Amino acid sequence: MKNLPSLGKALTLGLCLSPAAFATTATSLSSFSGIEEPAVIYHPSSDSFTNDSFVNITNVTSGTIQTLLRYSTSQWDGDRTTSNTDRGRAEVKNLGPNQQINQTFDYTTTWRTNSGFKGSGGFCHITQLKGTNGTEGSSGAPLVVTSINSGTSSAVVRYASTSFSPTNVFTTRTVRNITWSPNTWVAQRVRIKTSADGANTGQVLVSLNGDALQGVTNTEVSRPEATNYYPKWGLYRKQDTSSGFSANDYIQHSNVSATLVTSTTPPPTVTMEAESLAVTASGATVTTGSDTSASGGSLAYLNADGTGDYAEFTTPSVVAGNYQIKFRFKQNTARGQHTLTIDGSQVGGTIDEYGTQTYTEVTLGSKTLAAGTHKIRLTVTGKNGSSTSYVLAPDRFTFVGQ
Repeated sequence: MKNLPSLGKALTLGLCLSPAAFATTATSLSSFSGIEEPAVIYHPSSDSFTNDSFVNITNVTSGTIQTLLRYSTSQWDGDRTTSNTDRGRAEVKNLGPNQQINQTFDYTTTWRTNSGFKGSGGFCHITQLKGTNGTEGSSGAPLVVTSINSGTSSAVVRYASTSFSPTNVFTTRTVRNITWSPNTWVAQRVRIKTSADGANTGQVLVSLNGDALQGVTNTEVSRPEATNYYPKWGLYRKQDTSSGFSANDYIQHSNVSATLVTSTTPPPTVTMEAESLAVTASGATVTTGSDTSASGGSLAYLNADGTGDYAEFTTPSVVAGNYQIKFRFKQNTARGQHTLTIDGSQVGGTIDEYGTQTYTEVTLGSKTLAAGTHKIRLTVTGKNGSSTSYVLAPDRFTFVGQ
């Protein structure tokens, strides 16, 4: 059998204010209390197994792990040391305390596949939430999964609750569909509130690449008689001689975390006038101007003359929570195009301020913020072909609690 990486309990704990009581973020394989390596290779022609010393689950960089399965029509990585012949498994599990019945947890990962990855149409789970007890125990069907469908573009978050998926049955309902591409990162947050059997108090919500949470609410979310659940991240899929997989398929998981949400009540909405915030700039000056149509009677201008110029605004202290990010600006025929980042992470796509002389507000997506101040940076990336300048005219930033 292979030598497995150390399974110490080196956890990175972030203590946050409401709505999160704690957040456990994985920094390496040692952050997880369980690693499930394929320890055998299956040979279909002889219906036999041989021991395997290859290490499938590795640290790529700090905070990023890789879960890999080797495959050919003559042999493939198996399911730990089990005698299952039709599946392969490379997963990590247990990150911080397990989820109890009636608790709400946020589970995150930013994931991507190798460039040659494709789904075969059989089950292919890259995240799971499973029960530890109840009538099935940990060997039963998962409660919530993220699965890659057939081909190279479709995935889905699904759940299998007691009322329509009883003991040892895996019948699922769709929570949210996902569009993905090989070798392209997808940022995913799944919020799960478990319930008792028969109680319509649960929810499964999904945010993709920072957008608003959406999914199912006021529904039963349980495995039969289970009261305790644990998360898994990795690659667990059905395999046979006709699967057509690549030789070394993998899923990389980054920004993996498990967070207990103690309150889903949105924090206060925060409205910030651009001209009133502390600001620094690079490549251009920032000035202010009066305008009765502006939200606070005035607005700011980044007097940019080319790409790369930016203005960075410092927000006041905010309550920890998940926020929908809105941005209001004044259009003009002498305006540039730009991105908006918060603490270095882009929210939404490119914003084009070219247009008639009117005020426009765009909703860029959602972002989870820690308690304290944050940096909003507007960076010029270009301009409309009809625009005469790269100037930006920010009026107001709004963080709407979710």
